[in-house]
Amino acid sequence: MIDKNRKLEIGILCSGNTCRSPVLSAWIKHLIRDDSSLTIWIAGMNMNDNEVGQSVHQEALDAVTVMGLRNELISELSEHRSIKVESITKSANLIIWITEFEKINVKKENSHEIRIDFIKRILVDKHAELILIPEKDTAWETKNIDSSTPQEVYDAYKQQSAKLKQWAEIICKTTIYK
Repeated sequence: MIDKNRKLEIGILCSGNTCRSPVLSAWIKHLIRDDSSLTIWIAGMNMNDNEVGQSVHQEALDAVTVMGLRNELISELSEHRSIKVESITKSANLIIWITEFEKINVKKENSHEIRIDFIKRILVDKHAELILIPEKDTAWETKNIDSSTPQEVYDAYKQQSAKLKQWAEIICKTTIYK
């Protein structure tokens, strides 16, 4: 259980830090409204160096705009640039990791196992919590995003944003406000 007398520091991790973690962060901030006692940092777990600095996908921005995300959070999302988890120097008392569970125990360079060790190092609080969200629970259901029409791509991002909003609601109710 998170100590209510301490500032809540949340780290949100996903693969590329250009959609899932930024959007989930925005929905949590949207639901909390008063985030003076909340710090959220986000990062990508499976990024190459050439993927650092990318912006949030435009379709994701369009989807959360239509879904009613507050304007200041849309602005924050549009200014976001992706970073690798290895560049994080902050700690957290809550880590939310959107991942593919079947890959967690793969032993290879830059594997999830190595990344779990990194997560353990940044979870300095002995009471820190780790929430694992199955990546499939936030993914769109479409045939192949590369061969989809622009409307299908937009619909896929809107579906994904709706799932992330649901996860934000669950996290706020069961962890942040418990």
